[in-house]
Amino acid sequence: MQMFRISRLATVVMVTGALSIIPLAALAFSMFHISALGRFTEIISDTIATKQGGVLILGDSIALQSGLPPACASRSLNVSVGGIGALRASIVARFVVPIAKPSRAIVAIGVNDVGGFRTISDELFRSRYHALLDSTGASLYALSAILPVETDKITIVDPARIATTNRFIREEARRRSVHYIAPPANVRGLTTDGLHLNAAGHQMWQKRIEPFCSAL
Repeated sequence: MQMFRISRLATVVMVTGALSIIPLAALAFSMFHISALGRFTEIISDTIATKQGGVLILGDSIALQSGLPPACASRSLNVSVGGIGALRASIVARFVVPIAKPSRAIVAIGVNDVGGFRTISDELFRSRYHALLDSTGASLYALSAILPVETDKITIVDPARIATTNRFIREEARRRSVHYIAPPANVRGLTTDGLHLNAAGHQMWQKRIEPFCSAL
């Protein structure tokens, strides 16, 4: 299976000779697990196939699993990756943005950096987040807050740190004159494990971003 995925990747790179191998290699080796190569290949294929000038959604597993609102699907490119943080997301953006040339970019990143799984310092997160936003260029349109968690289902994630990080994201949106997509008051009954969303949670997430991706 991995050989098949690598073969697909090589085929895409050869067919699209104008693409630089350097950002592709950087993205591949930055992924923390070999299984991410399948998603990496999908991102390349989707980016090449998508019409330029649409909406770019760059997030983690929550954005990936939730999918796109029907009103946004035809003109949107979801390049979200499960488990991704700001550092790897900036590598994705540096590859995708010059090719897709999105008219809008919506960034929904943060919980994997500050949520307690492989937590980094606030200073390092902010530095990486700034670099991520810079990599989207003039297309940056909206920043999504990190969703709250169900604390009775998950204890590794610190709600206080999520709240602090969301204040930073909100201020960054204000500073860059882009939209801030506020979090819901809670996600009670909307998750499978306290963090990842169930079917009702996916609908909630889509409703949050629909106003920012539906009207071009």
